[in-house]
Amino acid sequence: MVRSLFAEQFKLQMHHRTKTAWAYALVIDKNGPRFPAATNVIINGAVKQTTSERDAPPGWTMPRLANYLANVKEVQHPVLDRTNLDGAHGFTLSYSTREGDDRPDIFSALRQQLGLKLEPINTPIEMWFVDHGEKPMAQPDPHTPTVLQ
Repeated sequence: MVRSLFAEQFKLQMHHRTKTAWAYALVIDKNGPRFPAATNVIINGAVKQTTSERDAPPGWTMPRLANYLANVKEVQHPVLDRTNLDGAHGFTLSYSTREGDDRPDIFSALRQQLGLKLEPINTPIEMWFVDHGEKPMAQPDPHTPTVLQ
């Protein structure tokens, strides 16, 4: 539905194909996962929740953590959940976000604090490519009176 709306409004033409790309697999470290009895997800001192969540959730699923990790500056690649852990888990994670920060980097922090690790992998990933798009034509303002001649 959204694709047809964009095709109509923006003359958008796209195609997709599957490519083998470099990514990370989120897996359990050799000593097993460590999720202490936390009531929320706290990352670098902040309780994490999306703007659509009225209250902070009691935990995150592993796919949600993988999605978060994909956007961490040091990672910046797709992250696939390969932990096989079900349910939501509360946890506290603290990692370095800049040079001179004495906290561990994200890779070390995941291992030390949660018993998880990121392994580099090559995996098929579906990618979308924009072939054509146009700026939409201005729509008349329904509140502006039309002058008939």
